[in-house]
Amino acid sequence: MSNLKKLRTLDLSRNEIEVIPGSLRGLIKLKELYLSYNFLVDCKEISNFPKLKIVDISSNYLSDISPIGTNSSLEEIMANNNKIGEIPASFQNLSNLEQLELVGNPIKDLPDLSNLPINSLDIGFDITNDNLEHLQSLTKLRDLVLETEMTVVPDTLLKLTELERLIINVKIENIPLFIFDLPKIRVLSLYKEREMLLFNFQGSDIDHITYI
Repeated sequence: MSNLKKLRTLDLSRNEIEVIPGSLRGLIKLKELYLSYNFLVDCKEISNFPKLKIVDISSNYLSDISPIGTNSSLEEIMANNNKIGEIPASFQNLSNLEQLELVGNPIKDLPDLSNLPINSLDIGFDITNDNLEHLQSLTKLRDLVLETEMTVVPDTLLKLTELERLIINVKIENIPLFIFDLPKIRVLSLYKEREMLLFNFQGSDIDHITYI
């Protein structure tokens, strides 16, 4: 396969792969790599694709994804449902990263990613209110999914004035009305342990909402 010098997209999902073959290193023009639903425990080989823009390593057994941080060309990372305990410091090098998906990982802290152009973030599992202080610094966010142990919706969301789509699965009884003050919010889905919450819209300006 290393002879396919012009290959741009490679989908190896659902192939029971345990190790990314070193023979793929010759794919120097690869831009999209899909490796979801395999048995990967290591992703070091991904650092060998200098032009990679999209990588999907969801539903594997990865705990360390720091090697991906050397791929400064990456724009989208999908790493849901692994064993990732933290967002590695190496991600600060991903100056083109716009989309990051990490739902279903035991991540306890959201680091400061304000230097990255992230506009879509899916994160959850062990994140709590006290660990979301850096969320407000992601001022370019348009799409946010929080699958968390939160007991209240943080008012830091008010800082996300570009937010258009918000999906939260939380452990709370009531949704604060300030969410409807987000000027660009269009899509809103809020769940309590996967049961959709109902709203009392009385007194709220919700003309800008197109989907609930």
